[in-house]
Amino acid sequence: ARSGAAPPSRRRCPLPLPGRPLRRPRPLPTAASRTAAWPEPCAVRLNGKPVIQGAGIQRVWVSPAGPLVATLVLPKQGAPTVLAVNGKPVPGTEGLMIAEIYFSPDGKRWAASCRSGAGGAFVIIDGKKGQDYQSLMDSGGGVQGSDPYIGFTPDSSKFYYIAQQGGQSFLVV
Repeated sequence: ARSGAAPPSRRRCPLPLPGRPLRRPRPLPTAASRTAAWPEPCAVRLNGKPVIQGAGIQRVWVSPAGPLVATLVLPKQGAPTVLAVNGKPVPGTEGLMIAEIYFSPDGKRWAASCRSGAGGAFVIIDGKKGQDYQSLMDSGGGVQGSDPYIGFTPDSSKFYYIAQQGGQSFLVV
């Protein structure tokens, strides 16, 4: 007798085929279900060890060169999201919009490009918040190390970005 599983040739592939969108295995939460408790917490694991867990994980960044893992996590239902690096929440990031995380070439340092609710923009480098500006310039390329406007220097010692304030642009190092 055959079990209820489909033969290997008929199983659904979890990866999208070219030109087809990825289908979610379960429906997205509705407005009514957002206040309900999730059946179990979400967790991010690295090499089999839990890095962080919470009611929801919105985004994960992994350093290509070192042991750093950054997560945008919802600690519990109804709470604002918070940025955590290697499982430790970064103070002052509650409810911020994190645009991107950048890792140094040696994999030991990190920086977050952030936007505040008031419309300002700033950078957090290794947990320290920088000055507020109207906006930060980036090419939107999304590939680590390929953006000429924002990133770490090749020796990992400094983080640079171009900020805009009052119609002027500034190189900040």
